[in-house]
Amino acid sequence: MCYRFERLYLIYSGSIYRYSSKLINVICPVFILIPLPQDDHDRGGKNPFRLSIPKIRPVVDLAIEQVYRLDLVPANSLYVIYRDTKLSDAVGPNVAIEQYKKNQLDCIIGYAFVYALAPIARITRLWGNGVPIITPVGMTNNLDDKGEYRLMTRINTPYKLMCQAVLKVFDHFEWKKHTFVFHTIKDPGVPVSECFLLLSSVKQILKDLFPALHNFFPFDEHKLDREEFIEILKQSSFISNALHSKKSTFNLQPLEFNRFE
Repeated sequence: MCYRFERLYLIYSGSIYRYSSKLINVICPVFILIPLPQDDHDRGGKNPFRLSIPKIRPVVDLAIEQVYRLDLVPANSLYVIYRDTKLSDAVGPNVAIEQYKKNQLDCIIGYAFVYALAPIARITRLWGNGVPIITPVGMTNNLDDKGEYRLMTRINTPYKLMCQAVLKVFDHFEWKKHTFVFHTIKDPGVPVSECFLLLSSVKQILKDLFPALHNFFPFDEHKLDREEFIEILKQSSFISNALHSKKSTFNLQPLEFNRFE
């Protein structure tokens, strides 16, 4: 027996997309692609949240059971396809393209590597009526353009909201001097870390408010030893510490490093 839905709505990013007269059942299912790596290795920052197909599959199974239990769609009408992206910015987009070529792609949930996500998130709006993407990555400001990434929904908080929070704190305490201390791997063959991407977004809003300073202290957490980190904290403290503002409820003082010896 076929179920006909005169109005089936998918809501993404505040927009409503209507699929009129779409048959949904076990013969005509909704194809959901989940593109993730087979293992949860970080691979030099490519998988910052350590996502993998074996980790995600039980969660998806429970979610689908709940959808059927609530009778939101007919039983067995959701067809989930897992594809190994190999944390590659070539293989990752290609698995989505292959599913679209087979006419078996209605929704994408996933991607662990932002460089694999970005090209697909730009073009899925051009595929038929559009293919929505739900992803845990891609929080940087350059993916905020809803004209460009119209069908992408990020389940994590975009970095622009973090930037707004930082501005509120700086404004409240009348702070001006600041430093950035963050982990990243200085290797052109390795993607920059999420720490770098987050603080780059914060830097963009602060640079217009305060004079440019040499206030960056990147480090590799896999190689840094105790003495090097203490030196970074010393330099950072000397640059960013100042007399407290009128609104501050505490004084910023140079760090007492002897307590760590």
